[in-house]
Amino acid sequence: METTKLYRPVNRAELNLIQDSGWKKFPPRLPDQPIFYPVTNQEYASQITTEWNLPSYKNGFVTEFELSNQYLSKFKVEKVGLDHHTELWVPAEELEEFNSEIINQIFVVEAYHANPKNQFILVHNTFALKVGNAIAFEFIDKKSNFEVTDNSAIGGFHIQKYLEIPQKVKENGDMDLDTFVILLKEKFEKNPIEVNKIYLLQSNKSEG
Repeated sequence: METTKLYRPVNRAELNLIQDSGWKKFPPRLPDQPIFYPVTNQEYASQITTEWNLPSYKNGFVTEFELSNQYLSKFKVEKVGLDHHTELWVPAEELEEFNSEIINQIFVVEAYHANPKNQFILVHNTFALKVGNAIAFEFIDKKSNFEVTDNSAIGGFHIQKYLEIPQKVKENGDMDLDTFVILLKEKFEKNPIEVNKIYLLQSNKSEG
């Protein structure tokens, strides 16, 4: 089956709804939003995210997802500006069917925050250690140079002042250097951080 990757810029509120769907669905359109606009390339999605979502919402995400070419053939590719400003126009009443055609799941490939000291992370695993609750995660921005400070927090929970690379091996035998472990400062009977969810790892006390 031949497939095509599409992209969709979203803000934090939209992302939360996508997460709640198990990374399977985009939320329904509002009454004044008759069209759903997925775009055909990451460059255009990045431009929308950094030029519109980030200034408007103080955060922004680029999502990537895949559908079959056979299904997508029902939609015309619309050019709305420069050569790479191309998108599909999906009627709001067809979004539920569109969602059902998404292969596997929706992925976040870029994430931005208005405060460059704050970074969005994807949690892969949570577990308990003798010294407290631990979180294994990766930065969505692979170029992140985030440093943990005394005020650092994740999901409103304060974290320890260090990061460390876990001894995790990939299927090909290489060390997984993209995944990190961090500890919560307080101990909890049940880890309050959820797996397969995106959190803001922040170096100040306000989350956006």
